[in-house]
Amino acid sequence: MVHVATSDGKEEKGKGRMLIDASAGAIAGCIARFITGPLDVIKIRFQVQLEPIMGAGTGGPSKYTGFGQALTTIVREEGVQAAPSAAITFAAYDALLAWLLVLAGEQQQRAAAAAEHK
Repeated sequence: MVHVATSDGKEEKGKGRMLIDASAGAIAGCIARFITGPLDVIKIRFQVQLEPIMGAGTGGPSKYTGFGQALTTIVREEGVQAAPSAAITFAAYDALLAWLLVLAGEQQQRAAAAAEHK
């Protein structure tokens, strides 16, 4: 288990810290997902919609005619989706970083001990 020093000098156990990191990642991921996700989806839908550009449609109106209409159509037909991938990534990154720092500290201690014995 990894111990992380807090600002007041006390050590915080790794599991509690991982929960904090996962929560921070989840919050950041939700914000990013709910802001940038819909914009990217709408942008891509307009890019692949061929009717107004190339006349590939049946002559009827385009499915997406504007930003607001596209947003409401997508939400109505597909719903709002969110994934916990940002929380997992954030927590795993911090856990891996802490583990690597512990390994680096152990290697430095071994090198210092080896230098003293020479």
